[in-house]
Amino acid sequence: VLKKHNFDIKGWEGVMVSNIPIGAGLSSSASLLLAILKVFSVISKFPWEGVEMAKLARQAENEFLQLKSGIMDQLICSIGRVGHALLLDCRDLSLDFVTIPPNVQIIILDTVTRRELVDSKYNERVKQCASAAEYFGFKSLRDISIENFQKNKDGLDQLLLKRERHVIFENHRTKEVSDAMKANDVNKIGKLMSESHESLKNDYGVSSKELDIMVQIAESEAGCFGARMTGAGFGGCAIALIDQSFKEQFMKNVFSNYFLKTGIKPMIYICSPSNGVSLF
Repeated sequence: VLKKHNFDIKGWEGVMVSNIPIGAGLSSSASLLLAILKVFSVISKFPWEGVEMAKLARQAENEFLQLKSGIMDQLICSIGRVGHALLLDCRDLSLDFVTIPPNVQIIILDTVTRRELVDSKYNERVKQCASAAEYFGFKSLRDISIENFQKNKDGLDQLLLKRERHVIFENHRTKEVSDAMKANDVNKIGKLMSESHESLKNDYGVSSKELDIMVQIAESEAGCFGARMTGAGFGGCAIALIDQSFKEQFMKNVFSNYFLKTGIKPMIYICSPSNGVSLF
C-alpha cells in the first residue's frame, strides 16, 4: 500500500512483542499495522500524519485481507489520547475527543472464545446493511432517520429490518454516550452500553453464548454501570464500565461466575485509554 502511494520506503529488521490478545476483538490487527507504519515512517523519513496513516492501514485490510473494515480501529490506534474516548464520524472523519468520567474503570472481559474475522459473518453484515439502505433509496443507513425508519419499515425483509434497526439506533446511542460522558452521567452511559449489547445480540446477530453469559454476569455485579460485547463479535471480549472502588471484587466475582457457568477461565484486564502509536 505504501508503494502504491509512492512512498520511498526503506527495509528494516525488528522484533515484535504484543500483550494484545489476538482475535479477541481488541484491534490487534489494526495496532500491528499502525506499529509497522510508524517504523516505516521513522526508517524511511516520511512525515507522520495520524489520520492519513489510519487510512493507509484500512486500505491494507480492505485490499490485502479482503476485509471490509471501517476505520475506527485504525484511527484510535493512530491518534488516541490519554483519558479520552473518541467520537468519530466515519463519513467525513471529523473527530471529538471526549473525557472519560472520573472514578470509573473500563474492564476488558475476555471470554477466551475466538473467531477468524475474515471468515466470519462480518462481510455478510456489510452487504445486508447495503441492501437495507437500498430499500430506503439511500447509499448508507447513516442517511436514514429513526422517524423515516419507523414510518417506512413495514415492507422490508424481516432480517434486513433487524440489521437496519441496530445500525440506526446504534448511531443514535453513540451520540448519546458522548453527551452522557460530557455530563459525567455514568448511569446513562452504562444503560446505553447494555442496550447496545441487546441490539448486537438480537438485531445484528453478532454476539455468542459466551459473550451473553459474560455480559449478564458483569451487569449483575455491584458497581457495574453497564457492559457490552466489543469488536466484530462471534466470540472475543466484552467490556464493562464500573465504579473504580469495586474493581477487585468485580474481577474476582466475574472470573468465578464465568468459570462456573462455562468451564472456561476468562482473562480479565484493567484498561485505561492511552495515546496512539508512539516511538520511544
